[in-house]
Amino acid sequence: MTQIYRRIKLTRWLGLLLTLCIVIACPRQLFAHSLGEGYLFIDVSDSSLSGWVEITLTDLDAALSIDGDSDGKVSEEEMLANFERVRGYVFEHVGIGTGDREYELEFTNYELRNVALSPFLMMHFRTIERQIPDVLHIQYRMLFDIDPQHRGFLVISSNEKGGIVDTGEGVTLIFSPTKTEQDIDLTRLSPWVSFVDFLKHGVWHIWIGFDHVLFLVALILPSVLIRQDARWEPVGEFRQAIWNVVKIITLFTVAHTVTLTLAALDLVRVPGRLVEAVIAASVIIAALNNIFPVIRERIGWVVFLFGLFHGFGFASVLQDLTSNATNLAADLAGFNIGVEIGQLAIMLVVFPLLFVFRSKYVYRQVLLPVGSFVIAVLAAGWLVERVADLEFMPI
Repeated sequence: MTQIYRRIKLTRWLGLLLTLCIVIACPRQLFAHSLGEGYLFIDVSDSSLSGWVEITLTDLDAALSIDGDSDGKVSEEEMLANFERVRGYVFEHVGIGTGDREYELEFTNYELRNVALSPFLMMHFRTIERQIPDVLHIQYRMLFDIDPQHRGFLVISSNEKGGIVDTGEGVTLIFSPTKTEQDIDLTRLSPWVSFVDFLKHGVWHIWIGFDHVLFLVALILPSVLIRQDARWEPVGEFRQAIWNVVKIITLFTVAHTVTLTLAALDLVRVPGRLVEAVIAASVIIAALNNIFPVIRERIGWVVFLFGLFHGFGFASVLQDLTSNATNLAADLAGFNIGVEIGQLAIMLVVFPLLFVFRSKYVYRQVLLPVGSFVIAVLAAGWLVERVADLEFMPI
């Protein structure tokens, strides 16, 4: 009876934790774009080329130190006080031209989009060229020297050469520290190129998504064990252990694929703050369940439920990149497959090690509980950050 009471009590606390996430986080909204991302928009006609560059003032401060009063926020006044440096930095690190020469980008005006994340600076430009080639050579190098995780996105917002006046805001190319220059054929914007770029982006996103990774690790840690007589014992066969992993990965994949697709198609919207808070809570619950295994028979339902929220988390990244329908199917498929490849790669590294050490006393009595506790503590820090809108965690 005592153990049953403890399970009921812990389950109530877990339910209360989720309720608090929903009540506190629901009023907050998800804002487009993220820190560590820059955008190059271009409008193309047969005889002119114009566009704008978007980047947060926070990212610019990391490169140029323009926060004059060191309060952690860059105001428009502080940006204007350093405007020549800002303009020089942007146009020195973004280039458009041909294989032979780079066009001169003539600055026309700026705008600020004030959002809670960080104000986005929009630097508008045009070229003096009157004959725009079919193939453009694009360069994007902002922030790469100080932030290897930064990404740049090329958006063709209008392209008369491709026979489309308004293509929306779908990302065409993705730039990274190892891919700073790319060519684009304006007459043939290939869905295959977009698919490959989004596949790579999906792999990258899961690898830097520590909350998603730790959720999976917390679920996989006990997959090589079985609960008997109130204690963990090693599974007898590899087949049983791998089947445990297959069930977990399959349920998680199906769940986040559903919500990723619904959100990417703009059929379902969930406040971003709520999604991020529930993801953090899911990591806490998965980790604590390894120490106090109150959720056993219905762990599959728990994985599926939280997988839905993780899908919305993936979608928050994808939605910023695919707001048009031109290559949406290819982009969605590429990103989703990339997430699965990245996820599988992690499991291929983690699971064999767990299976080898499953019978060791130190794994069952030390590594499993201590590792789960550390994961829970990290996730608790993320939960506080996301609910209270703070920033103190190192990752």
